[in-house]
Amino acid sequence: MSKKGGFKFSLYWVYSIIAVALISLYYMNDDSLQKEVSWTKFSEIATNGGVKEVTVYTNKDMLEAVLVDSIAAKVFDKDVEKIGKSPKVIVNIPSADQFDKVAAEWQKDNNFSAPIRYEKSSDFSDIIWGFGPILLLVV
Repeated sequence: MSKKGGFKFSLYWVYSIIAVALISLYYMNDDSLQKEVSWTKFSEIATNGGVKEVTVYTNKDMLEAVLVDSIAAKVFDKDVEKIGKSPKVIVNIPSADQFDKVAAEWQKDNNFSAPIRYEKSSDFSDIIWGFGPILLLVV
């Protein structure tokens, strides 16, 4: 009788998959600081040239702004080395349309030049990233 040389299930395969997943999560993790700030604080930061880029989430009425290092050190009260590669502030906004109007005024009056992206955030991807590693360990 001959055995077929197919795939054999081994516990080592499971350990290998878990190790690769954990290592990839470690290297993909951006450990930059985040902080929720008020609209007033954000407009002060933005009009003083403290914003590198803005991402507006249209379906959540919020935005994420990546800060310039010197401003981020003041906002987070930490050294520049401890705030990470792209420190962010999170701001609740009334709507994307209203933010667009305010940003246009900032660009005209205050030399606001940060690029603005409009996206729809996916709650599903947040769930996968939050519970994915746990589900992988259970499976």
